[in-house]
Amino acid sequence: MATKVKAITKLERLLTVDEVADYLSIYRETAARYIRERKIKSTKIGDGAVRVHPQDLLDYMNKQRGMKEDNDEMSVEEMKEFYKKEESK
Repeated sequence: MATKVKAITKLERLLTVDEVADYLSIYRETAARYIRERKIKSTKIGDGAVRVHPQDLLDYMNKQRGMKEDNDEMSVEEMKEFYKKEESK
């Protein structure tokens, strides 16, 4: 899981439904349902295509791990800094 979180923190673009499914190791249909049910925040672009901001995916993952307090959650920038420090050790 840490490897996936690390990969997400390096992203600087919106994610497709397929990419969300890959990161969560779930079926595409399940990821689409989570987005439809607003369990994962998303944005509609262009001709109705849906994209997910990496931070919104991390927020969902934090909630699933039970990290509900603000001080327990890390932003994308905080995670980038954390992993940068870890790699330099």
